[in-house]
Amino acid sequence: MMNRNHQQPRQQNHPFLQHEEWVKFQQSITVSGFQTGQTTTATVLKKSRGGKQARRKREQELARLGEGTPGVAGGKISAVAAKFPAIRYSTEETEELLKVAYETIPVRDGKRGSRNLKRQENRWKKVRKIRSDYKEQLLQAHYRRMEHRKYKRDRTKEMMDVIAVEQRQNDLEYQKTLLKRYMGLGKICNENANENENGSVLDENKNENKI
Repeated sequence: MMNRNHQQPRQQNHPFLQHEEWVKFQQSITVSGFQTGQTTTATVLKKSRGGKQARRKREQELARLGEGTPGVAGGKISAVAAKFPAIRYSTEETEELLKVAYETIPVRDGKRGSRNLKRQENRWKKVRKIRSDYKEQLLQAHYRRMEHRKYKRDRTKEMMDVIAVEQRQNDLEYQKTLLKRYMGLGKICNENANENENGSVLDENKNENKI
């Protein structure tokens, strides 16, 4: 068990055989003096998230591999310079290229004025458009307000002229029926009261006759 535990980290610290073969192939096709981003060193294959730290290590590795590169100041190059080598021109070639570039610029006709008046015209055109839109919005709001007022006025008039008249008539009829019932109940009560009085008088007369 102890031997296996000691052998495991050794196996993990060594790269895979397939990776070593791939590195050997990359080393065989490398060109001296140029950095094309090939993998020329066998490293341990570990999962990493990348980011600034991995990019910095990669740049340091490329800078280390680029030591002694001819034509580079200090003998060191960055990762970007290694991927995209700069094209260098002499002073005469640079002047010739600038001369050709300036000669190919098309000649512009017309005066060399400013767009101040045009800008002011566009500005005031936008201002007038904004104000006209705002005025139109106020008008539409006024029309909507008047429509709502008219709707309430029409509903009120309809209620007073049509619905309220019928409802008032129904209320009067209902009140008449209630009064009739009340009067009928009053008559019945009076009749019962008269009958009770007559009965009490008859009983008194009978008692007197007996005496």
